[in-house]
Amino acid sequence: MTDQPSFPSVGRSTAFAILGFALAACSGGLSLPLFEANESGYIPLAQITGTLTVRGPCLVLVKRAGETTNLAWPSPGTAWDPEVQTITVDGVQVSTGQEVTLIGGEVHGLADDGIDWLTTPLDECATGNLWAVHIISEEGANPPEP
Repeated sequence: MTDQPSFPSVGRSTAFAILGFALAACSGGLSLPLFEANESGYIPLAQITGTLTVRGPCLVLVKRAGETTNLAWPSPGTAWDPEVQTITVDGVQVSTGQEVTLIGGEVHGLADDGIDWLTTPLDECATGNLWAVHIISEEGANPPEP
């Protein structure tokens, strides 16, 4: 029998925190707040529609009336491509400059008991309204690449 190398085990929240840090580091200077997706199957079903926009280090939604809403993204399942400025959530991809409908719910501050943060928003990305995205509506989303 040969000795197998042993590796330290990491808890789920530690693994998600590492993933969140790696995603933030690879986001091309963009702050991409991540929260742990709820495995209970409960998803807030409120909708918000606007144009996905990069403002400074923040990825925000600008509504037709001009109001800006800061966004937080679920993990696992979120990927940001800084080269083409697209974000994908569970296989649904949208681009900055595109009008999108996001399904989720408003977060009432960073201390909201319903959110387990993996990477918290930067101060400038957490002012005003903060929306926890759970799903990107497929209507109007970018078609998948072949």
